[in-house]
Amino acid sequence: VLNNKPGVSEKRRADIKKLAEQFGYSPNILARNLVMKKQHMLGYIVSSLSNPAYIDFFHRIESSCRAQGYQVLIADSEENVKLEKQHIKAMLEHRADGLLIFPVADDHSSAGHRHFLDLQLRKVPFVLLGESGGYNFDYVTSEEIESSGVLARHLLELGHRRIGVVGVLPGNRCTEQRLEGVTRVLERESPEAAKILRRADGEKEDWIPEVCSWFKYPDAPTALITMNNGVALRLYRPLEEVGIEIPRDVSMVSFEDDFWTELIRPSLTTSVPNNAEVARLAFETLRERIKDPEAPPIGHHIPQTFIRRESSGPPRPEQK
Repeated sequence: VLNNKPGVSEKRRADIKKLAEQFGYSPNILARNLVMKKQHMLGYIVSSLSNPAYIDFFHRIESSCRAQGYQVLIADSEENVKLEKQHIKAMLEHRADGLLIFPVADDHSSAGHRHFLDLQLRKVPFVLLGESGGYNFDYVTSEEIESSGVLARHLLELGHRRIGVVGVLPGNRCTEQRLEGVTRVLERESPEAAKILRRADGEKEDWIPEVCSWFKYPDAPTALITMNNGVALRLYRPLEEVGIEIPRDVSMVSFEDDFWTELIRPSLTTSVPNNAEVARLAFETLRERIKDPEAPPIGHHIPQTFIRRESSGPPRPEQK
């Protein structure tokens, strides 16, 4: 009666519900879930909660899940594959119906994704928020190669040919794909720019002094492509301290978006991932996998949005 099953008159149903409220009755969720073999609980495992984007994804995913009657458990793998495996095991022991995972090994290698193959063989529903490592898994990811190509083309159209790329992390799928998109466009549309493309890779301790040193010479880049908006933000002050003004002396474009990218001066030109659509589609893909464990796996690449702001402009005539 309390589950609104048919065959009971509305008057009788109302009377029983009134009595249930009067005596403080609440349904035994655990017992019901054991019968239905569903907990309406999903696991959300991220490679690092220090990444603000993953918190944003959690809020969006949790909202979608809540609207469909699911609760979400969250765990931080701290960039550790062993810890990632432990979190997966723990969530399955808590009878999570499915898993949404930002994998620690977010690259094309199969080694870091092998434990997901075990999940697939056991018919555990899961969706990767990132690449599938060459395996035939369900995944949803932001389109990086085409999006970075849009930024490179924007700079070429402004007249830039001396371009620097800052913040590529070797082994990091996202930044390597962004670099690939840039080099593809340069090689196809401006081979001379591709030949003189400069790079400052690694963590900020390495690339801040290197980037600043570029501007000691006449052939300094007239435009920089940073691999995320955090890299861009860290460069504003050091460039100012060595007398380089954005965009008068160097244009800057980046990826991702935050409240400050519009507030900072000059405001930052960016390629913005559609986190809302990635989160929505990840949840929908997982829900379909829960419904049909035998369906063929599917992958989704979600386009980004280019936003032109103040940090990019044409090079000065004497810089060409």
